[in-house]
Parts: sequence; C-alpha cells; structure tokens
Amino acid sequence: MPELPWVKWYPQLWLSEPGLQECDHITKSIWSDVLNIMLQEDTHVYRSTLSKMAIRFRCTQIQMMAALEDLKQCKICEVEMLHSLHVTDTVTGSVTLICRRLYREHNERNRIRLAVRKHRTKKSVTENVTGCNSTSTSISVQKGVQGEGIPPFDEEWRWARTLLADWQKNGADYRESELKHALNQCRANGWMWGKNSVVDKRSALEAKIQDQRDRKAKTETRRKGPNI
Repeated sequence: MPELPWVKWYPQLWLSEPGLQECDHITKSIWSDVLNIMLQEDTHVYRSTLSKMAIRFRCTQIQMMAALEDLKQCKICEVEMLHSLHVTDTVTGSVTLICRRLYREHNERNRIRLAVRKHRTKKSVTENVTGCNSTSTSISVQKGVQGEGIPPFDEEWRWARTLLADWQKNGADYRESELKHALNQCRANGWMWGKNSVVDKRSALEAKIQDQRDRKAKTETRRKGPNI
C-alpha cells in the first residue's frame, strides 16, 4: 500500500484515451478495477487465472476473455497468457496484466531511490538529532545501515514526536496532525528538497509545517475576500 492514502487521477487522460474509447463498458469497468488493485498493492502487475478473474470481476469467462482481447488489441496494457485464449486452456493457466504507466513510474521511483542511495553513500551522512535534557535520538541514513535509505515510517514517526515534544516545551504551537502531514510529504519526496538531499530533517519538517500554515492562511484570505 502506498504511504499516502490517495493517488493522482487525471479524468481527462481516462476519457481521452483512444484505445480505451474503443472498448465496451464491461472492459472499462474491469480495467478500472485492475488499476485500483494495482494501486492498492503498489505494483504494476496483476496476475491471476481466467476463472478467478471472472469470479472477482463478476462476469462470465466469455466476457472476461473478450475484455482481455480488447485490452490487448486496443493496446491498453500488456496482456501475457500462459496458454492460448480459450476457456478450457486458460482456466488453470496464468493471465498477467501489466500497466505500462505504473511500470514507468515504478522504474522512475527506483531510479530516484538508487540515486539518493548513491549520493548518501558517497557523502556518508549520519544525522544526529539531540533533544532536550541531554537526551538524543539518532537516525542514521548512511548506506549499509538502512536497506532502502529511508527508515520505516514508525521509526521516523517516533523520532518526529520527540521533536514535537521538544518544540512544544520551547513554546511552539505545532500540532501532531501538522507534523504527520509534513513527515508524509518529506518521505513521499524521498527526503529531497528540490534536487538536493535533505541534511537537516528537523529544519525540513519545520519548513514544511510553516509552508502548510502559509498556504492555509492564503486560502482563507481568498475566501474572505478583501476588507472593505
């Protein structure tokens, strides 16, 4: 499951896709469900059998075969079948659907992740965050210590909450919801600020929170309109 509970969806791309417009509503509905399954499982591949797919998408095997043929002929996605497209052959065979757009996005995320890993390995950056009362929390981002370069969310969230307690003791009015949103944004960007890796995560979180507040204030100002 992706870190954020939502994904970008462009209705215009869906409605203007030439190949998709040639498909009937059953094929469109099945492909929509497959996309949602891929997004939920954070993958670009859906693999099953014809009989199981017919059960899951509430259609007959003949309709499922027609939908697979439409998806393949209209080049909506990559369709790979272990056997030829016949009910008797494909019931026990494997059917694989590959979304090209999600495949490209997956490769791009891996490219960025590897680039960040290479950069951090070269720099051998280790960040130490010191809390109040001589207590400190340390998160190491040196490669070889963390497999993916970015620690698990739970680990960073525990660290972020110690920062929140420290800020509140010093008089800041930051809220936990603001901090969590800022942390999710930083993690979604791979702890990158523009083209550069974030070195001071504490300052990055504060900057994200302030940016949230500034955007909210501008939105509220526009809603109220000018003072007369």
